[in-house]
Order: sequence, then structure tokens, then C-alpha cells
Amino acid sequence: MTFDNDPQADATKARNRRSLAIAGALVLFVVLVFVITVVRLGGSKPSAYVAPRTGLNSPASQSAHP
Repeated sequence: MTFDNDPQADATKARNRRSLAIAGALVLFVVLVFVITVVRLGGSKPSAYVAPRTGLNSPASQSAHP
């Protein structure tokens, strides 16, 4: 016995649509935060950047003096 206007089936469909809408909004939010983070950090130097050593204690200056 099937009913076309089953209230429980309609509620389940509405709940599923609402869950999908919330999941989609969450995914969009995560992507937005990721893109903003990449754009903000894009112009900076990587944290592993080490400036070249210069001065009296650098290996280059020590190899010049036997």
C-alpha cells in the first residue's frame, strides 16, 4: 500500500534537502577560508626561507682564509 502524500516521506525528503544544503554551505565556507588564506599568504616568503650567511663567521669567508 503506497501513498503519494505520505507525511513521513515528505518530512524525510525535506530533511535530506536541508542536510544537503547545510553540507553544501559548509563546503563553500571551507573553500572560501582556504582561498582567503592562500591569497593572504601568497605574497609572503615561506617560513623555511633562510637568508644567505654573510660576514666574518660565514663558511664562504672562512674558506678564503687558510
